[in-house]
Amino acid sequence: MPSHYFSILEKSLVDHNPDVIGGPDFLPPEPTATQVAYAFAQSEPFVTGHTSFRHKRRSGINFDATESDLILCNLWIRAGVFESFSFPSHYFRNEENYLLSQLKSEGKKLIAHPDLWLCHEKKSDLKKIFFACYRSGFYRRKMMVDLKQSGSILFWVPMIFVLYLIALPFVYKSLLGSLIQGYVILVILHVLKAVGFSYNFNVSSTKVQIMTFIIIPLIHISYGLGLLTATLRLNLGNRL
Repeated sequence: MPSHYFSILEKSLVDHNPDVIGGPDFLPPEPTATQVAYAFAQSEPFVTGHTSFRHKRRSGINFDATESDLILCNLWIRAGVFESFSFPSHYFRNEENYLLSQLKSEGKKLIAHPDLWLCHEKKSDLKKIFFACYRSGFYRRKMMVDLKQSGSILFWVPMIFVLYLIALPFVYKSLLGSLIQGYVILVILHVLKAVGFSYNFNVSSTKVQIMTFIIIPLIHISYGLGLLTATLRLNLGNRL
């Protein structure tokens, strides 16, 4: 944590009286190229939508934060909240999103403060990244059902993308098939952008670019598969 962390936290608690307050996470010093690429991907709206704000600083305090703005590793919740609410013990992932969604719907005050940042070790193994994103998608869908939410359309895009990839061999020669070319161009543009991000950590820009090219589709596909798996399980369960 930066040296100013607790002084800003204390001042925010006194000045704003939030029920929940938190901030973004950044990479620690001396990360690997994979960690840099993963952190870069997480901070890009093209990859993670609105939740990209969990991984970069906003221009000011967000006094109307939601679960999409806050991250578990940098989160403060008033003890009194737990007299009526709790983290869902049956959630393997996204437990903070579930709780924060409940608190928001009950009118609790959630704040995201850009100066309450900290360094957070990122996954450096592609297999772990895949399963982390897969479970995020799976439990996002479960959360939608449990809390009776439809969810933002952005949360559904990765599942639509996975279904599109499954159908791609049948539509490749059509106009619909050409969409994959547009997607690849967008990924390449972000790969080029990742060079500037790599300079901040003194790692090989070439390695970061290669890993970014792999990790962006990996996040989209794994998250989409998680959503799709949960949706199929829920539908089959309801029919049975």
